[in-house]
Amino acid sequence: MHRYCLTTILLLMASAAHAESPPAPAPAPAPPPKWIIAAGDTATLIAGQDTQPAANVSITRVIGKGSVELSGTVSGTSNDHAPAGLLPERIVTLALTGTRQFGHLVLDGHVAAGWATFRQGILPVSPTTSALVSSQADGFGVGGGASVNISLAKYLILTPRLGIDYAATGVKRTPIDRTASPDELETKSDGITLSGGAALQSRFGASHQHGFTAMATAMRMTNTSDFIHRTSRVNPVDIKQRSADTFIDYGVSLSLGLTHRLGIDISATRSAGINGPESTIIGAGLHVSF
Repeated sequence: MHRYCLTTILLLMASAAHAESPPAPAPAPAPPPKWIIAAGDTATLIAGQDTQPAANVSITRVIGKGSVELSGTVSGTSNDHAPAGLLPERIVTLALTGTRQFGHLVLDGHVAAGWATFRQGILPVSPTTSALVSSQADGFGVGGGASVNISLAKYLILTPRLGIDYAATGVKRTPIDRTASPDELETKSDGITLSGGAALQSRFGASHQHGFTAMATAMRMTNTSDFIHRTSRVNPVDIKQRSADTFIDYGVSLSLGLTHRLGIDISATRSAGINGPESTIIGAGLHVSF
């Protein structure tokens, strides 16, 4: 879950319009929006594998120099050749995020919960026994970060950010045939994700109603089974041990203001250095502010 979210970019665009107004008399800029509602879809294209779709929706309330956002994401995979019971068929996450700006410094924090379901499959339930099992998982996450807005030009802002996320997940495997294997297998794991990166944001158009962002973020996950924060790519949930990974996400996004209330958002993100096949995430959506 990248914290260079749509809401942050829109709020930066609005605040920059106030902070960088020319000293000469000019019409007062429109006030920042109080509410932002956004919805969209993404598709994660993984080399040699299936396409993983996701849908997301969010509602944001702007309060002074801060904001509160409630968001939900549904993602999954249709890969019938993936290891049963390891690669989730569907993941549902809910997150509550808050931001607060102090001059050029912006602090953000969030809490999140998620649930995952898996295809039935034959998995080991003891050192000597395998059985057809039904699997479910749930998890909880919390995290935050700090970013700094650095004005490079009148309509150009560089925003470096450091973040840390924690997630705890649990997977329960229930044998379908309780007579062959009556015991449930439940495993729990947790991990920390460290991230550091930067976003370069610019505004353009007759009234600077459009925005373009280029970003790059380096991430270190101590547990790749963390499906709470890595909703853009569905990873296998390891039932034996957790595994770590270090990679970089980089991409661009475009926000086009169709009217003073309605806009369209387009994005493309690429993962590099990840364990396994590389992936590309393409997304599109709409947002309305009022």
